[in-house]
Amino acid sequence: MGPETGIEATGAVGRKSFLQQLLVEVLDHAEIEGQEAFVEDAFTDLILDDLESEGRWPDYQVSHYSARGAAVSAWAIDPTLRRLFLAISDFDRSGATETITRTEIDALFRRLAGFLKRSRDGRIEIEDHHPVADLVDAAGDTERYDDVTLYLLTHRTAPEYIPESPAVAGVTIQTRVWDLETIRRSRVSGERLEPIAIDFTADNGGLPCLAADRHDEVQTYLAYIPGQRLAEIYLEHGGRLLERNVRAFLSARGKINRGIRDTLRTEPERFLPYNNGITATAESIRLIRTDHGDVIEYVHDFQIVNGGQTTASLAVAARDVECDLNDVSVQMKLVVVGPELIDELVPNISRYANRQNNVQESDLSANNDYLRRMDESSRTEWTPAAAHGRPTKWYFERARGSYTVDQTSSGKASVQKRFLAEYPKDQKFGKNEIALYENTWSRLPHLVCRGGQKNFVEFMERLPEPPETDVDGWHRQRFRDLVSKAIIFKTADSTVRKVFGGTYKRQVVAYTLCYLFERSEHGPDLGLIWRTQQISDAFIDAISQVGEGVKGAIIETADGRNITEWTKQEACWSALRKIEFSFDEFAREVSLPAPSPAKVSAHGSLVPGNLSLADASRAAQGTAVEGRYRRYRRRRWRHLGDTGVSGSGRQTLHAYAAPMPGSDGPDYIFNVVVDIASQSITPVDELEPAQRAEVVIWLAESGFSS
Repeated sequence: MGPETGIEATGAVGRKSFLQQLLVEVLDHAEIEGQEAFVEDAFTDLILDDLESEGRWPDYQVSHYSARGAAVSAWAIDPTLRRLFLAISDFDRSGATETITRTEIDALFRRLAGFLKRSRDGRIEIEDHHPVADLVDAAGDTERYDDVTLYLLTHRTAPEYIPESPAVAGVTIQTRVWDLETIRRSRVSGERLEPIAIDFTADNGGLPCLAADRHDEVQTYLAYIPGQRLAEIYLEHGGRLLERNVRAFLSARGKINRGIRDTLRTEPERFLPYNNGITATAESIRLIRTDHGDVIEYVHDFQIVNGGQTTASLAVAARDVECDLNDVSVQMKLVVVGPELIDELVPNISRYANRQNNVQESDLSANNDYLRRMDESSRTEWTPAAAHGRPTKWYFERARGSYTVDQTSSGKASVQKRFLAEYPKDQKFGKNEIALYENTWSRLPHLVCRGGQKNFVEFMERLPEPPETDVDGWHRQRFRDLVSKAIIFKTADSTVRKVFGGTYKRQVVAYTLCYLFERSEHGPDLGLIWRTQQISDAFIDAISQVGEGVKGAIIETADGRNITEWTKQEACWSALRKIEFSFDEFAREVSLPAPSPAKVSAHGSLVPGNLSLADASRAAQGTAVEGRYRRYRRRRWRHLGDTGVSGSGRQTLHAYAAPMPGSDGPDYIFNVVVDIASQSITPVDELEPAQRAEVVIWLAESGFSS
């Protein structure tokens, strides 16, 4: 198929604005992931994450390869559909060219098909541990897939054009263009692109049905659908057929149900009495009346909300020579919901239908209460002032792109600056990142390596119930601990990238941290990390010490297997946790007392002094140190004490603080250190990392953090 675009002239301004937001988001993502030199990979990752969440792609790997006549940006395999997905990205950080031509589209698809053909022919020579090596092996193994879908991902607007599918011997190929307008419609407007429409007239004229319940807003019908037809529908539409919560559960829990398979092989005529069937929803249907009753001819916006495993198992069985689906029927409850209520009712239909089987509430987004609480905390919880010199917040991005929208929506540079001061770019995370941090902390690296959607479902499965008392406090503490875990993971990610490179980075980070959490005598102090907003140098050293050995052990224990697939298995973790990697103990045993009443006011803020910084330093140290900024002349400064941290010469740094009015948000405490020998004043957050860590710990221990 061609590009999924519908370009309206009136949408030109909206597209330009969205393009700018998308460019900012990609550059931010590249910066946060440490991929500044590989913004195209960051673009690929962002767009495929959207496609995975919509059920259009399975769990994917970003794997960049480029040569004359052959290129690829990412790949995935859906074992149920037996389909190989390949993507090639077209991205220019300048955004100067707003449209992509038909000639360019065809050329990019030829390069992507060239990579496929060379892989199938065994003509791509690459090192065994190169990130693309797994893809070359998978594409070359023609027993793993029957057809291929090629995607072109571009930040430009594509014309109304259906590109010809490139020819590769022995395989069926489809092409898809995912351009700027498609991304905008999918993400900004919330449109469901290409609602699934099913024509049942070829099935003996339609599906006989019984109207079980009819109201103006909701109608319910009971019908039987041939098993072969249901399998064909799933094979055509894949994960998009399943309502998102059911899709996520199915992808996490896996493959064909053994009981269903055995019934289909040995007793297909008993499938109907044995199986509970499926529950589906539709926005509208075409119904005709016959002498024998009502018949469903056509269904628009068809989604399965219960029975995903049944459907996927039938699709697998349809390819099994030992299974015959001709005698198989599946009972279906079809709920028709009008467009004005579909977004409200479909999640509830899914939730209550799945309560009757093994898809628990925690498998569904009903646990959004937890996500909502995290969202609330991200809007209200300020980091301790001692960490940055002024408080900041961590932004929870519940919807992809909301950070960029919130940052740029006003259009005013001054407002954007305040937003970035409150929510720094490197202090944001989404729901998949929550699962990343939490499952790493829980020492489940094999789950972390399974990808965003699957890992998230596994995390929600294990999410503990809040206590009966002080629920608000429990959620606030979980948010603070989550931030500390995020700091650990982000620092480890940066360390591994700098020291060992980007090959298998996510796997090395997850397994290294889980190993350290398990083998460390005390483990990281989350409270201390929250107060200081960083991990210790000793912890970073331990990551470097263990990371190299972990990377080598992952490759060695794979023993020739696909490395990315090997790291998703619990057996990989079982093998690695038995190996001895030496490292220096890193955990600090620091007791963080409550703020001293003598130093802090009753409502938790610093009691202001009545001196300028020069007068305060003269009174405390006998020498006045003048500051050139107006804030240092405010008569609100007080001496906090000698930090004991070495400064110039033989002098130590003394800490001073004063309350400062916030330009947006609450007042904050501004902490500085004075070096008498050099006559310098330095904000705490501008100190060298080692000095800053020591000073921040001293402030926290002395009760001066907010």
